Amino acid sequence: MERIIVGTIWWRIHRAEHEPLRFGPSPGTVPHHRFDAPAGEYRVAYVGGTREASFAEVLLREPDVDYIAMDEIRARRLTRIRVRRAMAIAALHGPGLVRAGISAAATTGDDDPRSRQMAHRIWARPEHPDGVTYRARHDDGEMSVALFDRAADAIEVVESVPLDDDPPWLASLAIPYGVEFIP
Repeated sequence: MERIIVGTIWWRIHRAEHEPLRFGPSPGTVPHHRFDAPAGEYRVAYVGGTREASFAEVLLREPDVDYIAMDEIRARRLTRIRVRRAMAIAALHGPGLVRAGISAAATTGDDDPRSRQMAHRIWARPEHPDGVTYRARHDDGEMSVALFDRAADAIEVVESVPLDDDPPWLASLAIPYGVEFIP
């Protein structure tokens, strides 16, 4: 388990019409994302350890992305989230993979049903982890977090701004990710 201290900052990029911090999927909806509950036992909020992690996970989902339309950027917000209470998160990277009895393919591969079953086993542990950390699928140099809804009281939104609010930061992503922003 990783211990997350009070004051830790995480990031979320989301469509402007959605809540800054959302645990999903909605009740009665089938699981859609990697660590969603297989049968709706809990909800999950996905955040990035950095702005870059969130950017890669949201806007670079297709491996051959060369261009990102500014309409896609303007349709989203960047939300900064702060940890309000200490948390325990299951590490699904490094030595945590062996402890969980999995390989990195379970967290970064395309077998979402397997990832969901593994997340459910972690959620059901007696120590009640608040979520899991894992390497971002679209930039494995970055870390992401899937928070179980039991952690809703542990986090708070600090601010939510339009994603295009920091043009120098967006421009700084073009070279490392090999993308262009087009009008």
